[in-house]
Amino acid sequence: MSPRLYTFQFGRVLLITGSGLEEKRELYSEVFSKPHPVSDFYNKYVFFDVQEIPIDQDSFIVGKLIKYKTKLEDVVIEDSALGTSQVEDAIVAQPEFVLHPYTGIVAFRVMPGKFNASQFKNKFARLIEAAFDNFFISAKVETVNEELKIEEQFNLFTSLHSICLELHPSNPHNNDLWREIDDKIKALGAVEYNQQVVAPEGRSLNKEEVANSEIYAGIIMASDGYGHASIEGIQENGRRVKVTTDDNPIETKTHLDGEPEHLVKQLTQTFKMVRDRVKNEHKDKN
Repeated sequence: MSPRLYTFQFGRVLLITGSGLEEKRELYSEVFSKPHPVSDFYNKYVFFDVQEIPIDQDSFIVGKLIKYKTKLEDVVIEDSALGTSQVEDAIVAQPEFVLHPYTGIVAFRVMPGKFNASQFKNKFARLIEAAFDNFFISAKVETVNEELKIEEQFNLFTSLHSICLELHPSNPHNNDLWREIDDKIKALGAVEYNQQVVAPEGRSLNKEEVANSEIYAGIIMASDGYGHASIEGIQENGRRVKVTTDDNPIETKTHLDGEPEHLVKQLTQTFKMVRDRVKNEHKDKN
């Protein structure tokens, strides 16, 4: 029987930091140096078994994000009766992740029904903030969209009703396709840029003008993992739809039957592909 394949999804960690927290290696060292659990109404979350793996003159951080809680389990009582017992800190899910700290690109195992992608991204960001007691730092994990997918979806629209953008300045570099809007955000000294354009009721935005504007550049920027974009309107099939940069995340299949280094090596080609989409990013590192 062939070894089971597991799906890993890709995102980008976006950090807004205060004074003294600019060096990413030192920041992540603090995040992963000791447990800083967070919780919601039902579960607790913590980073576990984190280590740094050098690969081909580069470095990746590998670990797990544990989801756990107190729960009741069915038990046998003295071999003659059934009962329940309360189990403290029972593990619900423990998806692996691989982080490239220089670019913030992160790959994580998708576990439908136990730990969905949206929940993972939210808790990963909250755990980063918790490492600094939520002072002087804000974190988000945004989806890296399959290249060209959002453009393909945009081209299917026959009527554009609204476009919403939430962007964060790139770090360390930007892509030629969205360099102008990225530079604008940085020149403003902004850590977040929000824009919404809405057509009059019953009418459409000018699709050609949108396609040649910074709004479209912002959609591509969000697709590269530097924010979130949504487009609402009517497509060629006549249906009113809403598409977002969360809809088509980059995914890859891997085995989990070896050491952490083996996991990283299976993902390095996809990491490189995502990095190369943002021109000059990895070249400037050398």
